[in-house]
Amino acid sequence: MITITGQFQYPDGSPIVGGTVLFELSEDDQELVTEDGGWVCANVPIKFTLDSSGSVPAGSQIWSNAELRSGAYDEETQQGTYYIVKAFDANGQPVSGFPVIWIFTNATGATQDLSAMVNEVSSVL
Repeated sequence: MITITGQFQYPDGSPIVGGTVLFELSEDDQELVTEDGGWVCANVPIKFTLDSSGSVPAGSQIWSNAELRSGAYDEETQQGTYYIVKAFDANGQPVSGFPVIWIFTNATGATQDLSAMVNEVSSVL
């Protein structure tokens, strides 16, 4: 797994205080890190509640797409996995600019600053 850090913001740049963010894998896939190679399910979103600065909690982790059997999504071959990331305000309303598609190519144990992520595959949505 990789550790994720960073702040989520509204389009005007203000933090999404007390909101939530959901990471939904594009398809079921098998992780390659542990000995038993468990499954990561697409229909079970990973949910984080954002703190008073709009950041994910310290120590938050997800599976990198590179840690999954199908690997990270390749737009040319249209193979592999990606995350659909949705953000909601403190009242549960969708935040403008989401959902986005993020692909994590980090190695096991790495840290990814979500503030540096870009929408990778807009043609998928």
